[in-house]
Amino acid sequence: MGGGVESGSMNAITPYITATELVVGYAHPLHQPVSFGLAAGDCLMLQGDNGSGKSSVIAALAGDARIWQGQLVVAHGVSMAHQAQQPVQRQGFPLSVREYLRLAQVDLSGLPDRLRRVQSSVVGRLSGGQLQLLAIWAALAGPATVVLLDEPTNHLDQHGRACVADWLQQARRPEQALLLISHDTDLQALATQQVQMIAAGHVAHD
Repeated sequence: MGGGVESGSMNAITPYITATELVVGYAHPLHQPVSFGLAAGDCLMLQGDNGSGKSSVIAALAGDARIWQGQLVVAHGVSMAHQAQQPVQRQGFPLSVREYLRLAQVDLSGLPDRLRRVQSSVVGRLSGGQLQLLAIWAALAGPATVVLLDEPTNHLDQHGRACVADWLQQARRPEQALLLISHDTDLQALATQQVQMIAAGHVAHD
């Protein structure tokens, strides 16, 4: 039996997101059922082999994957920002970095040095790494309650990876929550809880 992302009420003790015996996928289910809750201040790490459905759980929250079983409830008033593995390409995008961040409702006073140096640059002329860092900062420093990050340090150099780890630790607001997929050990160390994803048809062993 399928389902969808449902809305619930939010109060001081209600998680932002609640998954109960959740199974998602596309043409077919991708993983065994998982359950979790994500509340203010949490950093939830989805772990598992490639093809175990990690990215599909994030896609389901963004409305891009099918819920085959269980429930996925998002509390009323929760807003989400999604940074996919491959950031949207911005070739020809005419706005400057500063203008782009203002559109994303980001306060420019806290802009990190790595982005401050390119704030007058045209977004469409940024390198792939610069564009990825910009997208991550826009998601994190914008108004979203929940930030969904799928392998955010892929394709970044060592300095870029260090920037992301520092931002996730130091720059996010106390009421924000993260749902994270990453093989980066520095990011894995930030997790307050972990959910193990097991591909459909596989048997879990102790």
